[in-house]
Amino acid sequence: MSREQRLVFDEAAELYARRRPGYPAALFDAVVSFTGLKPGAPVLEIGCGPGTATAALIARGFDVTALDPGEGMCRLARAIVASGRGRVIETLFEDWRDVARFPLVVAGQSFHWVDPDRRFDLAADRLLPGGVLAIFANHPGHPPGPVHEAIQTVYAREAPRLAAQPSGSAAAIEPGRAPSIRSGLHAAFERSARFGAVTAHCFPWTARYDGPAYVELMQTQSDHRLLPPEVAARLHAGIADAIATHGGEVEVPYDARLLLGRAPAR
Repeated sequence: MSREQRLVFDEAAELYARRRPGYPAALFDAVVSFTGLKPGAPVLEIGCGPGTATAALIARGFDVTALDPGEGMCRLARAIVASGRGRVIETLFEDWRDVARFPLVVAGQSFHWVDPDRRFDLAADRLLPGGVLAIFANHPGHPPGPVHEAIQTVYAREAPRLAAQPSGSAAAIEPGRAPSIRSGLHAAFERSARFGAVTAHCFPWTARYDGPAYVELMQTQSDHRLLPPEVAARLHAGIADAIATHGGEVEVPYDARLLLGRAPAR
């Protein structure tokens, strides 16, 4: 049976919740500052996953309506929403037929999965006049060094299709799919003509993973999950061995990038 790439995350919902990186608090502070919204304001979240960004929004007092197509992801997100205000709806953003409109629509690590021909129009149609669309994602870096080079050697040997992609590396969040916020997505945001000037922010931070944790992170990636099981097993075993052989840890620098655009006031 064919598996749609943007839907395979739900196969690893628990793993995704445990290993996918969160976002710096400063990113959400920037969203709040830009919007001027107060606690209690309604927010629409596109592709909430297990509730990583949902939790941060609820902690700031927002009433979150979170959408996600995955049953497992929704189950995890509902546990988070239960501690605050909001609801979780199992649906693709494109398929949601509710007529509600919001002062803020957010998409964390998910906007690149929305239909590229309609995503900005769909988001704009969900905003109140003067409302804000906030798009954010973690973009990993791959600094030179023995451990990263050893990991890339494993990719070249076991999964060369991934290694050959510009963003395809052991730390990539969505190799070949998540566009650069500073180039393609930023330009598309501005070209949409549904928003004013787009404001961009970047929040650098760093994570460290031991071999097992890093392999689990890789197992949450859609392109890794679509590998034949025997290929994935060799790849992940090779990555774990490469990390163990080069100090037992790998450091991954991330840029948490945020784009903000405001809809016309009328």
